[in-house]
Amino acid sequence: MVSYLLDHLATLEHSRHVACNYHRLDLGTVGLTASGLVCDLISRKLGDVLRARKLVLVVSLSAAAVFVSSAGLAANLVSTVAFMAAAIFFIYLTGATYWAVIQELVEGEHVGGGSGFVHLIAIAPALSAPP
Repeated sequence: MVSYLLDHLATLEHSRHVACNYHRLDLGTVGLTASGLVCDLISRKLGDVLRARKLVLVVSLSAAAVFVSSAGLAANLVSTVAFMAAAIFFIYLTGATYWAVIQELVEGEHVGGGSGFVHLIAIAPALSAPP
């Protein structure tokens, strides 16, 4: 019994060590950095900027949903962290798209107000959350 527990705890410790080091593979930063590039590349290929932005949003958020769902079904900690890292990548891949859509749809003198309102809506849950 003791050897089983030691082996099991050693495996858990190894998994925790591997999972905790995934922060060095910060896929959110990569996704946010690549978001504008991906949108621009797709818009050049399609020739329709708004359709390209919608495509990036739909595909990226769908992929993020699949990876978050897979994280809940993962067999071990390393798989869970890998699925969540991939989900974060796809969520952040949409980052520049939101602001680009605002800049394209809102008139020039109202872009600041439109962006500020979207930011207010985004942080409203944090402002209203209990301490």
